[in-house]
Amino acid sequence: QVTSHAPASLMPGTRRVSGLVNCPLTMTPATASNFGGTRTYTVSAGSVPAGLSLDTNTGVFTGTPTAVSSATVDVTATGSSSGTATGQVVFDITNSAMALAPVTQSVTGSTGPEWTPR
Repeated sequence: QVTSHAPASLMPGTRRVSGLVNCPLTMTPATASNFGGTRTYTVSAGSVPAGLSLDTNTGVFTGTPTAVSSATVDVTATGSSSGTATGQVVFDITNSAMALAPVTQSVTGSTGPEWTPR
């Protein structure tokens, strides 16, 4: 008797993640199928943007990006008894919304009757 099993996979194969510098980010994991045993996740190629990290038990990237970055990383999921698959994550981290600085205004003039705008 021959038993056939579908290969292990991560879906979607490529994920795009956008984020802002200094704003918390959580990326939901890819859907993993056909792994035997407990899965672990590793970054197998590329560099994760500064401030983010991969939870090796869940495959979730979390953290607060600290710099602008365009990065592509390969994530490999491995089942403890069988199955290995690699997916790609493309990060696009941009500057956060423009910071507003307080504005100080001074008003000069002479005293006189009260003026009400219409």
